[in-house]
Amino acid sequence: MLFAESPLVGTWRSTIDFGDEVVYLSLIIKEEPTGLSASMVNAVNGKQVLVDSIKFGDRKIELAIPTHGGKYVGTVVGGTINGYWTIGNKGVPLNFQRSDKPVVTISQAEREFAVSYLEKTRKEFEDSISGLTPAQWNYKPSSGGWSIAECAEHIATGEDLIFNLVVSSLLKPADPEAARTGREQDARIITGMTDRSKKGKAPEVLKPTGKYPTPESVVSAFDEKRDRSVAFVKLSQDDLRGRITPNRSFGTVDAYQYILFMAAHSSRHTAQLNDVKADAGYPK
Repeated sequence: MLFAESPLVGTWRSTIDFGDEVVYLSLIIKEEPTGLSASMVNAVNGKQVLVDSIKFGDRKIELAIPTHGGKYVGTVVGGTINGYWTIGNKGVPLNFQRSDKPVVTISQAEREFAVSYLEKTRKEFEDSISGLTPAQWNYKPSSGGWSIAECAEHIATGEDLIFNLVVSSLLKPADPEAARTGREQDARIITGMTDRSKKGKAPEVLKPTGKYPTPESVVSAFDEKRDRSVAFVKLSQDDLRGRITPNRSFGTVDAYQYILFMAAHSSRHTAQLNDVKADAGYPK
């Protein structure tokens, strides 16, 4: 049988939910002069999972994945591959769906806007906490409210919480009948999130605990999280506009808009920590 006729050639997609982490995978199988080749990409962080070899026969597929010390074994049934990713004696169920049809995804302009906004708000935040003394970092206004250290921790912690909303929305199929609110709602979310005339109360999970003792420590953690989000926006081939969830503040928010929501959240609290600097008792 010619490799071009193989039922494996094409793109397959899957999601693994580990509980504390969701991995969103694309498996690309190609025909090469020497046989079939496979590559696997984690679409959340852009990292490639090395597939050393691929075997296929009698509807059975086996991928050797040396960097992870394991292998994937599955059975091709129509447009699905049902199987397990095993490492040692442990196995994780992993089923792929064929995705060869044209993918409805965000436009290049939407990608560029989201990446630009993520980078802009990153720079504003990191510039605002650069060069602070310990006294400035921990100073609390006499009128009450969070210190700069607490605002910064809230920003960094919020990255994970909001990004998880994006990833969890991808666990469900896109709704072709959903109303796509698009750019008008994008602007409404950014404006609403950065409007500090409307005060909100942080959920318990986002309240500061003092986990970052210095500006450098929070920047290191924040950069890792923000890099992940930038890579996701650049690489995602999913229908982010079709993943729409209810939101008590904005009615509905799609997966793309939660990326903008995340950047706007950091902008909002960067403004809050800059207010601390303007307090009369702020150390000079």
